[in-house]
Amino acid sequence: MLQATLFGSWISSEKRREKTSFDSKDYSHVKAMRILNSELADTLGNLLSRACAKTLNPRQIYPSAHAEHLADLLQSLDAAKRLQESLLQLSERCSSHYECNHFHLVADTAMAALHAANNFFESSRPWELKTGAAGGGNEPRLETIIAVTMDALRLCGIVLQPIIPQLATRLLDKLSVPAPQRGWNYLAQSFANDPPLDSAGGGRQLDAQTSAMLFQRIVEEKGAKEEQKPQPAKRSKSKKKERRETMS
Repeated sequence: MLQATLFGSWISSEKRREKTSFDSKDYSHVKAMRILNSELADTLGNLLSRACAKTLNPRQIYPSAHAEHLADLLQSLDAAKRLQESLLQLSERCSSHYECNHFHLVADTAMAALHAANNFFESSRPWELKTGAAGGGNEPRLETIIAVTMDALRLCGIVLQPIIPQLATRLLDKLSVPAPQRGWNYLAQSFANDPPLDSAGGGRQLDAQTSAMLFQRIVEEKGAKEEQKPQPAKRSKSKKKERRETMS
């Protein structure tokens, strides 16, 4: 039921993004499935899973960003700067798109921010900073990377609530964002602000009751595909015999 709701709301937004009518025959089931897997499972869901992984986040917290490491990341890492710029524009752009009922552009803007967050996470290489890593570990910097990533997830979760309310709620629940802090005015509270504020997570514990797997990849069963393919009619042995006798 949940995936069916997500399928309808997200795909209708994607169709508008590609200027394809809702009943267009060009918009195949396979393409829709790939979009859901790519955007909701891989881009959004996978980022949350990685930030919540116990190997990187053994205390299972939404940490605060450490000012020194945050400043260094924003100065030395281009991916961090791009993410900051994307999040600083998120509120104004999405607000404008919602006012014009351009939900597809809200989805576009949020996905661009999430792509930037994934790029930041990959570029910052947090797995090299955990305790026991070859370099000796750097917990404050690791916590800062996780805080920045979770800030991006939190902000995107807030702006996507009208489009995918159930998924956004589960995302914000996992990050233990209190209900009163899920409003639009809280988009201004993140590492992206200048001067930077402490991360809105404040070192709070993640919700252990909510799974970090937001959206399970859709896998089409082979049997279903085979059923869709027309099977050639088999000629019975008796008919083959009749045909041979007629020819002779």
